[in-house]
Amino acid sequence: MKQRLQGMLIGFLVAIMAFGTITVFAATVSRTIEVTYGVSVVVDGTRQDFAEDMLPFVSDGRTFLPVRGIADALGLDVDWDGVTSTVYLTSPVVVADIPPTTEPPTTTPATTNLGVTRAAYERITYGMTVSEVQAIIGRTPFSDTTETFGRITARSIMWFDTTVNAGISVIFANGRVEAILQVGL
Repeated sequence: MKQRLQGMLIGFLVAIMAFGTITVFAATVSRTIEVTYGVSVVVDGTRQDFAEDMLPFVSDGRTFLPVRGIADALGLDVDWDGVTSTVYLTSPVVVADIPPTTEPPTTTPATTNLGVTRAAYERITYGMTVSEVQAIIGRTPFSDTTETFGRITARSIMWFDTTVNAGISVIFANGRVEAILQVGL
C-alpha cells in the first residue's frame, strides 16, 4: 500500500511538472521578534533622523531600515502596491532649468574665431562650459535650444556654416559639455 501511494504521488508530481502548474498561495505569517534599537544611518555624510515609529533596528544579526525614511534621504519616490505587497522606489524626473546665454562669449587670442572647422571641433572637450566653447568657435550659433533626453533636460547648441556645409553640435548638461557631434568636417 505504501509503495502504491508513493507511486501515485510521484506520478501526480510528474504529470503536474509536464502538463501544468501549481498555484501556491502564501499566508501572512506573524511572529514576535526581539529587536535592538540605536542604529544610526548616515547618508552622504549626513546623519538621518527618523520618526519614533520608523526607527531602524537590529534583529537576529540583521539590520532593518525604514524604506520610506531611506528613500526620502536618497531623494527617491516611494509607491506601495497593496495588491502585490510591493514597494517601488524610483528616481524622480530631474528637469534642469538652463536658460540660453545672452552674454557674448569670452574670448582669448589662442582660441578665438576658429569658426566651424575641424580645428575648432578638436579643441572642444568634455566638461567645458558654454562660454569656453563659444570662445573657440567665435560666431553666433545656428540654433540654441533646450531639450529633454530621458530624465535630463539639457541645452543643445549648433553652429552651422552653409558655405562649407558643415556643423558642430554640442550638448550641455549642468552647464558642461556632455556630447560633441560634427557634420561634414
